[in-house]
Amino acid sequence: CKSLRSINLPSARVVGGCVFRQCEVLTDVKFGSKLERFEYRAFNWGSAIERITIPLKDGMINHDNVFEGCINLKHVDLVERAALHETIAALHL
Repeated sequence: CKSLRSINLPSARVVGGCVFRQCEVLTDVKFGSKLERFEYRAFNWGSAIERITIPLKDGMINHDNVFEGCINLKHVDLVERAALHETIAALHL
């Protein structure tokens, strides 16, 4: 996916392993409240990603390498019951 810049997946439930791997220009990713989990290395080396919106749920991230190599990821917006929480500056796994 060399030309995908942003994506909004409000109905996605699971983000499979390596789905967004090496998406060279993808900077903005949004998921809706139906998202349940990220699988192993879902965004592995998605170095252009700057912002992601995900639901605020337990067990969403079960692997410490979901965002491995995403060196430009600076904003994680958490959505809980239609309320957007302030951006987290760092996501500690």
